[in-house]
Amino acid sequence: MPKTWNIKIDNHFQANPNCIIATAHVDSFPIDLPLEPNIREPNRKSATYRQIFDSLTTEPAKFFSRHSGIVLSANIVKPTKNKTELELEILEASEGGSDGIINGGHTVLAFEQAKNYKYDLTQARVKVTIHIGLTEESAKDIALASNTTTPVDSRSKVNARGDYKFIKQYLVQLERAEDRKFRIAYYQNQSGAPRNAQCNVNSNSQFAIRNSQLRQFSVGSVPPAN
Repeated sequence: MPKTWNIKIDNHFQANPNCIIATAHVDSFPIDLPLEPNIREPNRKSATYRQIFDSLTTEPAKFFSRHSGIVLSANIVKPTKNKTELELEILEASEGGSDGIINGGHTVLAFEQAKNYKYDLTQARVKVTIHIGLTEESAKDIALASNTTTPVDSRSKVNARGDYKFIKQYLVQLERAEDRKFRIAYYQNQSGAPRNAQCNVNSNSQFAIRNSQLRQFSVGSVPPAN
């Protein structure tokens, strides 16, 4: 079943038939929106996060003018009767959707932490752009174009385009054949993947050697041992 989230707003307008732009309240902004459309996970140790958190907590009333905003995708968006909130229907990846935070994962993480530390955010506002009914491909395209505050590494961009799919398919077969689990970092700040450079998909020597060979194997095949 699709889930719904409500965002409290001061105002909104329809930028085009499939896009709404709103001024949202930070103190009540939902912090559990899915991150699936984003091409990297937020990292609270990053300079980007620290800058957003400091800006938010030192001068909350100026946050709107100092921040570029959050970009979301939703299946359906509709204002409440009194027009003080927007109701978002979100289709998660498990439901065949690609809705959630396209750009702004670090910002929402800063909101969460500031609330946990009991900062007064009643005067803080943030620009929210909501795209409606995006395909997965369109959501990824917008994510690639939007994530410019801190450069997105090439590995994350390649993963967003789906160009590591053949490696992932091959590893599924190899894991079954060898009864073990590979932990490879395909994108920036990936949860559950070791920070060790050898686990970076671009740095792993096995991938560098086999990359040119993998494409000749079908999904159901396993290459001969070296």
